[in-house]
Amino acid sequence: MARPPPPPLAEGTQLKDYRLVRRIGTGAMGEVYEAVHSVIGRKVAIKVLRIGVDEALNASRRLLEEARAVNAIRHAGIVDVFDVGVYGERRPYLVMELLEGRTLSERLKADGPPPLHEALAILEGVLGVLAAAHRAGVIHRDLKPSNVFLLKGREGAAAVKLLDFGVARREGREEALTGPAMAVGSVGFMAPEQLQGQAVPASDLYAVGCLAFQLIAGKAVFPLKNIPEAARRHLLEPARKLRTVRPDTAPMLEAWVDMLLQKDVAQRPRTAEAAFNALRAVQHEQSEPRTEPSLSRDPALLSVIRAHKKTDLVPAFEPPSGAKSVTTEPVRPVVPSKQAGPVPHPPIDERPTVVAGKDDDEDTLDGNKTLVDT
Repeated sequence: MARPPPPPLAEGTQLKDYRLVRRIGTGAMGEVYEAVHSVIGRKVAIKVLRIGVDEALNASRRLLEEARAVNAIRHAGIVDVFDVGVYGERRPYLVMELLEGRTLSERLKADGPPPLHEALAILEGVLGVLAAAHRAGVIHRDLKPSNVFLLKGREGAAAVKLLDFGVARREGREEALTGPAMAVGSVGFMAPEQLQGQAVPASDLYAVGCLAFQLIAGKAVFPLKNIPEAARRHLLEPARKLRTVRPDTAPMLEAWVDMLLQKDVAQRPRTAEAAFNALRAVQHEQSEPRTEPSLSRDPALLSVIRAHKKTDLVPAFEPPSGAKSVTTEPVRPVVPSKQAGPVPHPPIDERPTVVAGKDDDEDTLDGNKTLVDT
């Protein structure tokens, strides 16, 4: 019989060189603590899993893989991981950067959908991080509002941090941890191929499409309480049009989101950078309306227009000639979060679990339940 999980750690507990100051997050699988380095005084966040001994080995391997995936990317939009370890009787933990701000999920619940310019800046930030991750051979696989963090005091895409690479896939390392053909991710944001256990970089872009729809329309693509039904609709049903929910959406922006939400992988943007460049083109078109867009100057915009008109469909956006890099400043700023104080890595209870019951967010399907075939 499996032994019960151990209790939370007490304040003042020493984990290597770090002393726990206070608990700042808790969930079904563990806790997150604010801690301080005993010698140099550096403040950090420490994620400590609270699991039975029988589960500890696989959990330790997953935390180690998360640390390796994060450090392989090397991007300002990734939470730094400084150390890994095991406390006591096989209690694995991660030492990471302590953030100040709030998650996008918290922002949506507190303030509702953001203004359009803020939503697009957030999407730019997310795509910039994904572009770096994909170049490093890492697929996130669990993009959702609670895994997007908005830093206090930052503006635009620079305010965005992408959290929780605990179920990320690294090239050549997936099968050892999850086995072949496992469906891992959050059901409200999973592409059809990901639901079938075949996640690819374009699967993350489908999740960006789901996120974009929610940010712009204020509702999920498939707002259902029933997880199996939501999975079925993501597998089989075309996504509804943005303008059926938000009629004032510009046609070009609607076409961009439609492209991300295509069921066929080949009809989505080929890369996160290409999707970023196409979004920039759409923003430029919105900011400088013209009777006849200059298509020859903007190949990415041409791709969007062709998709929107459903003629001569171009299945993937190619970066336009002379386009700005994804590391450049965004067109419009993100409104800084009003919430102060340190906020850690996302709650541990949002880590992958076997699907059972329903999502706790009835309309947005933020995806606190995660699919894992067992």
